[in-house]
Amino acid sequence: MALLLTKVEWRQRDSGYRQLGWAVAIFIVGLPLSLLHNLFYGDTFMPFTGNASINYAFNWTEVWGLEGISGAIAVIWSQLRSIMYWREPNDPNYAIFFWGSQLMLIAALYVRSRRGIFKRFTSLFALLPLAYVVPMLKFQFTSYFPRFIVAASLLCLCSGLLMWPRDNSDRAVDKHVA
Repeated sequence: MALLLTKVEWRQRDSGYRQLGWAVAIFIVGLPLSLLHNLFYGDTFMPFTGNASINYAFNWTEVWGLEGISGAIAVIWSQLRSIMYWREPNDPNYAIFFWGSQLMLIAALYVRSRRGIFKRFTSLFALLPLAYVVPMLKFQFTSYFPRFIVAASLLCLCSGLLMWPRDNSDRAVDKHVA
């Protein structure tokens, strides 16, 4: 939410306030919907869970100690491939969305690099998917597997859209600042 608000256009005050209002309204409507989902399926109102450890697929220190660096890398790679849907797709529609979202992020980075604006602050949006993917690597992907993939892919898509240069004026601003 906070990152999306950085994209509000303030050149015209009315338009900026309208964009800000819609963003806040959608966030306020969306947040209770996810909590209602937990209430319906979990029979309790619980915004945060205290038993996440039962869903851990592995313990970082145990994998490192038992299997060494190569085993740890293999486990991490396997988990990363799962959460990013880097496998033979069982449904082409999923692959189009998940891989397309990731390609959007790569394309935005490529365009920023080609325009010479890669070193701008907004390029840090590329790290946004990592803020979700890295902590999720240690979880089992059994019961909520589709949610993990959808969330990671949406973050890739949103990051790519947030980073996409608006026009050629971005290039002029960067050269002037540099």
